[in-house]
Amino acid sequence: MRMTHLEKKESETVLAPSLSLSDEEIVKRVLRGEKELFAELLSRHKKGIFNYILRMAGHYDIAVDLTQDVFMKIYLALDKFNHNHKFSTWMFSIASNLTIDYLRKKKAPPISYESTPSGDRDCLKNRLKSGFSSPLDEMKKSELKEKIQESIIHLEPEYREVIVLRHLRGLSYEEICMVTGLPLGTVKNRIFRARQMLKEDLNSYLMPEGG
Repeated sequence: MRMTHLEKKESETVLAPSLSLSDEEIVKRVLRGEKELFAELLSRHKKGIFNYILRMAGHYDIAVDLTQDVFMKIYLALDKFNHNHKFSTWMFSIASNLTIDYLRKKKAPPISYESTPSGDRDCLKNRLKSGFSSPLDEMKKSELKEKIQESIIHLEPEYREVIVLRHLRGLSYEEICMVTGLPLGTVKNRIFRARQMLKEDLNSYLMPEGG
């Protein structure tokens, strides 16, 4: 049986991607019963949350598991979302809390590029801009990037968190305050101290031999 024009239009409206809706509008509609729209939030933000957790935990398998946990927690807590705030900020605060809790309870294994699919390895390595071209320099550049990532992983979770949010996720100081629940002065102080610790850790690597 063929669909009428009105039935076809209604069907297309239901099935069409909700690309024009804001995150906050989608949350409202999910809470009103359109639970299938949560898949749109997942599609929009899963990669960003995964990359954030990967930077924090330094291990692909852990990032996969925690990303699933984060979105389950987000789904179950949607009714607690304050619509006066940005959904993405609230979402990252949940991801931050869950990841920090994990790191405090169980020390994550060291970063493993072998357990990370090649695409994610490229993502990790290419976030820093390249200024070299020769094969030898490319090798040194790759080693430096891995050393920086390793140094970030070795920071205590509270310092690692602000560095990842600021320099790898590009959040403003005010947004970091909202994600972490910390006052502005504490955020700035932790970022300053984290930078100092990274600099000290990298000095021996960057210092030329005999220098």
